[in-house]
Amino acid sequence: MNMTLLIAALGTFVPAQEWSQYRGSEGRGDATASTLVTSWSKDSNVVWHLPVPGKAWSSPIVHQGHAWLTNATADGKKLSLVKVDLKTGKIAGDFLLREVAEPQFCIPYNSYASCTPTARDGKIFVHFGSALTACVDADSGKVIWQRTDLPCNHHRGPGSSPLLWNDRLFLIYDGFDVQYVAALDIATGKTAWKADRGIDYGTDNGDMKKAYATPALLEVDGKPQLVCPSAGSTISYDPASGKEIWRVKHGGMNASSIPQSSGGLVYLASGDGGWSLGAVRLGRTGKLDDSAVAWKTARGATQYNSIITKADLLFTASEKGFASCLEAATGVTVWQERLGNKFHASPILAKSGIYLFDDQGKGYVLAAERKYQVIGGGQLPDGCMASPAVAGNLLLVRTRTGLYALGQK
Repeated sequence: MNMTLLIAALGTFVPAQEWSQYRGSEGRGDATASTLVTSWSKDSNVVWHLPVPGKAWSSPIVHQGHAWLTNATADGKKLSLVKVDLKTGKIAGDFLLREVAEPQFCIPYNSYASCTPTARDGKIFVHFGSALTACVDADSGKVIWQRTDLPCNHHRGPGSSPLLWNDRLFLIYDGFDVQYVAALDIATGKTAWKADRGIDYGTDNGDMKKAYATPALLEVDGKPQLVCPSAGSTISYDPASGKEIWRVKHGGMNASSIPQSSGGLVYLASGDGGWSLGAVRLGRTGKLDDSAVAWKTARGATQYNSIITKADLLFTASEKGFASCLEAATGVTVWQERLGNKFHASPILAKSGIYLFDDQGKGYVLAAERKYQVIGGGQLPDGCMASPAVAGNLLLVRTRTGLYALGQK
């Protein structure tokens, strides 16, 4: 992970890791190197606020001193990339990437720009599902390469974010009509490999075949694995070749959570139906049976966002408004509390605790401990569908209508 000096509030330099993909380094939501504010409102602890027109649920990322946001018009006919100066909160570039004459159908609850970009070495990789995948120069906003020929009927809109590894960009297409994983060469955009899912969904209803998950790269016995949830099953691939390593059947559809791992287990959420939440023992190959499943539970399950791991504990936030703490080894519930509204944004873990934002803009800071404790929180207008990002000691929160940089003034 590249390091950079990010210019934060008051013009001071704050050393920080870049938050260059969905949920930061390794997709774990780990911001424990940052000291973040524990209280805020639209009028307090706001370093800057930038209104962002359009409709987009993608999360911000941080690269080379800027925040980056993919954006779209509500009708999906214009797809763009926004570059924001972290010091001032001003737009440093607003790049129109593609105009789409006839966008696919997207439900009002989703957006045409729900896939979070990723970045490396002055290049921003954007993904809007089948409508567009592109590599963009960070300085000029010029499109280096683009793909609009990767088919998928998302039926209700795209949601899976891209992932970088070595010279590959990984994309998941789990649609109504086709379901596959693709690896693109990051220099040219050409397809390096493509793996059809080959899942027995038990139905011809394409709605039951859809998923929105972002893949995770895990190291198992010293070798990398690309773990890709889908409807019905999760499949692990060799990221270099696309060869299948293992698969496990868990049922469900609309899987959205990034797999997390610790203690020789990988934690999977099945979305709507199926297991709900479970743990699979790593190190096995082929089609896994029940002996590979360490535990599964419906209590504390998350439908749309991702899990936080800390030592021997898991933390989740659900679409029903609950926050939960579970034992990572057993799945046993340690505590569960109803906070209120639905959680679609994924939580992050900072020094002070777990940060959660619901779809009405209410934020919570909870102790990442076995004992339930509310440390702080605040309210922002318009609600949060996007997950937060971190730049040094700035907490970047995208609401439905803008981007807030929360921190000490």
